[in-house]
Amino acid sequence: MSSYKPLHLVACDKDDLKVISAMMQDCIINASDMVFDKSMRLFAVMGNRFCWEVEDEDTQQRVRVGVHFTDVRKVSYRDVEFGRDQILSLLAMEFVAQEPPGGILRIIFSGRSEIRLTIDALNMVMQDVTPGWSASSRPQHDDEPRNEN
Repeated sequence: MSSYKPLHLVACDKDDLKVISAMMQDCIINASDMVFDKSMRLFAVMGNRFCWEVEDEDTQQRVRVGVHFTDVRKVSYRDVEFGRDQILSLLAMEFVAQEPPGGILRIIFSGRSEIRLTIDALNMVMQDVTPGWSASSRPQHDDEPRNEN
């Protein structure tokens, strides 16, 4: 039986981001829990992350997670209502390189919602900030068999 251990991960390249993206998949985020501080060039998010690293399906857990990106020049978005009670489900994050080391960091949500961060360099931290709690269900994806128990 696997038990939850808090994660603290850093991404500074595409490979690091792939790991964090996998850990953040199906994270539930309220749009009111996202902020861009233009003067500090910081974009921060709080959400409820499903603990994919806990392998025992009988102990499915979620945890409150904080994520922040530095060196952010611009934030653009589609179908996201910042500061409002809009629930978003994170699908993936990907980095599109432009003039090195900068580029666009895409935060992709279900329902075609997306946030694009124009960044000078990929500098990201993800940290679990609360103990885990029991999740009512395990997220399912179209390519996974459904457990009908």
